[in-house]
Amino acid sequence: MTKPTLPDMIGEHLAKAPQKAPGTPRAPALDADSQLARMVTRFAPQTRGPAAWTAGSIQLLGLDDLHRELGPVWEKFADTIHLAIENILSQSIGPKDVFARLGDDRYMVIFEKTDDDHAAEIMTQVTDHLRTTLLGENGAELIRVRSAIGRVRKSAEGDVMFAEGKDDAPFSVDAAPKREAYESVYAPIWNARHEVMNGYAYVPCIIRADGTERYEHDVLPADHTAADSLELDLKHLTHSTGTMADLYKNKFTVQLVSQIHYESLDSAASREAVLRICREIPEHLRKFLMVQITGLPEHTPVTTFLQRVAPLKPFFGMLTVRAPSLKTEIGYFRDLGISSITYRLPQNADPVKTVERFKALVEAGKAARILVSAEYVPTRAQAQALQEAGVWFITGKCLGPTQDYPRNMRRCTLDNIAEEAARSR
Repeated sequence: MTKPTLPDMIGEHLAKAPQKAPGTPRAPALDADSQLARMVTRFAPQTRGPAAWTAGSIQLLGLDDLHRELGPVWEKFADTIHLAIENILSQSIGPKDVFARLGDDRYMVIFEKTDDDHAAEIMTQVTDHLRTTLLGENGAELIRVRSAIGRVRKSAEGDVMFAEGKDDAPFSVDAAPKREAYESVYAPIWNARHEVMNGYAYVPCIIRADGTERYEHDVLPADHTAADSLELDLKHLTHSTGTMADLYKNKFTVQLVSQIHYESLDSAASREAVLRICREIPEHLRKFLMVQITGLPEHTPVTTFLQRVAPLKPFFGMLTVRAPSLKTEIGYFRDLGISSITYRLPQNADPVKTVERFKALVEAGKAARILVSAEYVPTRAQAQALQEAGVWFITGKCLGPTQDYPRNMRRCTLDNIAEEAARSR
C-alpha cells in the first residue's frame, strides 16, 4: 500500500475539520515583519478585546516549515489551513485575548493575563490540536511556537506599545531575538555510484528535548535576516577550512561541504565577506572543499545567479546547488552552468513517486552532463532504490547519525552501513 504524501494527509484531515464557528470574527491579516516591535505597533484590536489592555505574553505561531514542506501545494490548502487555525484559536483563547494573522504563514496571539505558564499551556493545546487537525500523527515539527514575555499597552496617541518583562522601556526594534543554542555536526555523504563514504556536510543542528531536529539555516529564528544567515555561513566556512587543514595534515582523504545561503550573497558587501574567507583557502586544500548554495528561489534570473555565485567557483573543488523543489527541472541548471545539483526529499514524500521522479531527473542530468544527488533520505531501502535509479550522492538518516568529527574516506555498501548500525545498538 502506497504511503500517503503530506499534502494528501492534510487534505484528508482538513476535509474532516469543523467549520468556522458562526459569529467568530476573522483574524485581521497584517503584513509580515521581521521585528516583533514593528508587528505589535502595527496591530490594534478592533472587534476583540477592550480599548486599552495589557499582556504578559506574546506568542508567535509559525507555519513557515509547513509552507516550505508543501511548496506549490500550499496555495491549494492555504485558505482551509487558515480557517482551521482561526477556528481553533477562537475556541481556545480567552474573551480578552487577541490574535492576528501576520502575512501568509504566521499568527500572533496576545494574552491578557500575565501568567506565562497559562499562555504556554494554551499554546501547547492549540498546536497539538492543529497538528492533529492538519497533519494527523505526522509532521509535529512543521508547526512552531515562539514566545516573547512582556506588556502591551495603548499610548495616548492610540499606538500599541510593547515593553519586555518588568522594564517600562520600549522594546527596541534592534533587539536581537532570543535564539536556541545549536551545535555544528558532520553529516556523512555517500557516493552511491562508487560505494564510497567520501565526504561530510558541516551543518548546524538543534535537537530538542521532544526529539525534533532542526538543521542548516532552520536553526535560526523564524524572523532571521540575511545578516544572520551570512554570520552563520561565514562561521561554518571558516571552521570547515580549518578542519580540512587538520585532516590534510593527518593524511585524511575526505571532502567537506560548507553551505552558503543564497540570501547571504544578496549584496556586494556580503559577497565580499564570503570571498575574503575564500581567498584565504590554501591552494592545496581547495580540491577537498566543496560549497553548496541553498535557499535558491524559483525562477532566479540567470544573470543574477551568475553575479552572486560564479565568483565562488575558483575556490572549491565543486560547487553544487540545492534545487528549490523536487519539481525543478534539470534544464534550468544547465542554463546556469551548474554541473552538480542536489534535491532535498520532502518529509513524508511518497517513496515510489520520489524514486520515479529521480529516475527522470537522472536521465535528464545525463543529457545535460549534470550530477544529480539526493538529500535527507530517511531509510536504507529508499537509498537503495535511489542508488539503482542512478543518483550520485546520498545523505540523510539512511547513513546513520551525524558525527562530531569526520572520519576518513572508506569503501562501504548499504549493507555495511546497516551492519554498523546494528553493532552500535
